[in-house]
Amino acid sequence: MILETLFNISGWKFLLLCVFLLVLTWLLYKVVEERLSPLQRIPCPPGGLPLIGHLVTLYRSGGLLKMVRVWTKQYPSMFILHPGFGFGIDPELIRFVAIKNAHKFERTQFLNWIVPSVSKGLFGSVGKAHARQKRIIGPAFSSANLKGFLNVFLENSEKLHWCDQLLKNTAEPKQFIDVKVLDDLSHLTLDVIGQSAFGYNFNTLLGGDSKISIAFATSLSAMDFKYLICKFLIPFFDYLPLPVNKKFQKAREISDNTVLEVIRERRRQKTEGSHLSAKKDLLDLLMDMHDEETDSRMNDEELRSQVFTFILAGNETSSVSMAWTLYELARNPQVQEKLRAEVEAAFVDSDDLTWEKVEKMHYLENVIKESLRLHSPADINSRVALSDAEIGGHFVPAGTYILLPMDALQRSLSFWSNPETFDPDRFQQKDDQTNILPYTYFPFGCGPRMCIGYKFATMEMKVVLAELVKNFSFGEVPDCVVKEVSRGTVQPDGLKIRISPLGRQSAIEAQD
Repeated sequence: MILETLFNISGWKFLLLCVFLLVLTWLLYKVVEERLSPLQRIPCPPGGLPLIGHLVTLYRSGGLLKMVRVWTKQYPSMFILHPGFGFGIDPELIRFVAIKNAHKFERTQFLNWIVPSVSKGLFGSVGKAHARQKRIIGPAFSSANLKGFLNVFLENSEKLHWCDQLLKNTAEPKQFIDVKVLDDLSHLTLDVIGQSAFGYNFNTLLGGDSKISIAFATSLSAMDFKYLICKFLIPFFDYLPLPVNKKFQKAREISDNTVLEVIRERRRQKTEGSHLSAKKDLLDLLMDMHDEETDSRMNDEELRSQVFTFILAGNETSSVSMAWTLYELARNPQVQEKLRAEVEAAFVDSDDLTWEKVEKMHYLENVIKESLRLHSPADINSRVALSDAEIGGHFVPAGTYILLPMDALQRSLSFWSNPETFDPDRFQQKDDQTNILPYTYFPFGCGPRMCIGYKFATMEMKVVLAELVKNFSFGEVPDCVVKEVSRGTVQPDGLKIRISPLGRQSAIEAQD
């Protein structure tokens, strides 16, 4: 009877039924596979659902950040989120995955999936391709080359218009202004990385080139957690004719074409000998680099991806880090005054900020380190097991994602005294050593996949913050509520800082 009914179904209905049965069979298979997985033996937080695991909980909480902090306190060594995501917070486990067996735990391809423009660059490559690119790119970030970017950092720091705002449309200069500092710092870092990466001046600090800068910002903003959940749960979500997808596609076309045009024009100039600038940007340096081991140079697609990688890594992460640093300086006026004393001491002999002066600002470096500890821009490093492995006494099959939550680790009471307190002195070296335990602090990642541009980022932050602390005092804005929001980076949503020009108000007075 059932067979007779099936044979009498019209063609399209029968096809629809077959598709339904195939999907149902696949779902049942995945449920059974999940139940029988050896990962079931690893501790797991309650609330997980078949197939989608803890996605509902994470969606409601706004992302991984908040819940991972809770779960890492409950499971201090390792725990699993189904399907197939393991979290390791033990420092020895992190060493095992990211250092000792880095060749067995490769970087995941999440970023390529989210931002396709970086897929052929250092972020997106794996294995031998990554090793080759690292050999080519590494020399570009030498101290000698980084010194050439000092003036770029300084010139853009001086373009911040806070002094103009304090004097604008007033007979008497304002005592202070309340500023959404992340917006201005994002403009500053985009201008810096545009000039440093490929000689392109977005000029966003002065309000110029808005179409191109918006396109870059949009194409790199596809990391909102709720948008990613939709991409994860809905097959072919990228191909749906939705306004959000059209916006990202258009932005990527504009930004891709802009970078490729610059690369091709630069190649033409080099061929003709007309590009003789004494100031070399990163694109110049990469074009000149040659990998002796493979006897190769980077092609245009690789260069384009490298430029996007530099912009992705050097724009939002740096601006967010500096915004959080100003937030902590505003909340800790004694730290701010101590930092200002160090900065002012560097300018006793001359108003010029030199590389040597910046390198000697050790307290400033500790302030940045402590800010990165409490507010790591990227809260998680991700790896995928290329083969079966045993981690922390647990069997982990190939294909399992291992997530290393540096944010939770850097706030753990197990490894840090008073972890929620902003204390730059914890990084003070004594006898060339600190009390920081290995593999408990890695805001730039660790192992072979550590951020290759961390020296560039650190120097940029030191120069910009030194200039700001020298010229302004920073205080809290009454009733300002700041929330941590994960949008690819952990951002201070709602942050405003009360800014006063120095000479009118000290940091401590700004709190009164």
